[in-house]
Amino acid sequence: GERNVAVIGVAQDSRASIRVLFGYVLGFFESPLLAPLVVSRTADSLTLQGGVLVTVLPCRPAALRGLRCRFVVLDEIAHFRSSENLPLDRDTWRAALPSLLTTRGKLLALSSPWAASGLAYDLHRAHYGRDDSPLLVWQSPGTVLHPTLDKGFLAHLREIDPDSARAELDAEFLTN
Repeated sequence: GERNVAVIGVAQDSRASIRVLFGYVLGFFESPLLAPLVVSRTADSLTLQGGVLVTVLPCRPAALRGLRCRFVVLDEIAHFRSSENLPLDRDTWRAALPSLLTTRGKLLALSSPWAASGLAYDLHRAHYGRDDSPLLVWQSPGTVLHPTLDKGFLAHLREIDPDSARAELDAEFLTN
């Protein structure tokens, strides 16, 4: 009775999941190679040949329960919060893992770092730079990932908000 779900994209809220993540998904399936696989489309999902669903969800752990996934993307997990401003990072992670069990699927948790606390920080501390780790933790400043970023504008951002620049641009966890 479980429905096959190829990709679940999970973001902080409905706006981010639909506008950002689903935009990425649509970009992939606009390619001539993948476009013929699309059977139908809604505002937040694609159904592919074979009844496989590609969808995006807000970071509500209950939304992931009971799904059978091949791939889950948790986008900006360090910033997952409830409407009461409670952290949802660990609960969303915990809800995603069982959805991958029967498919031996993969989980990708992406985030710019923020506070030196929470799931992203704990995973970084436990697995970053460890060859024996079953998890790959990648840390890279924005200028490495996007070498064409305007250096003048980056300097401006560093001047007006150094803490945010350290987290968002330099990929550093904030300790204060």
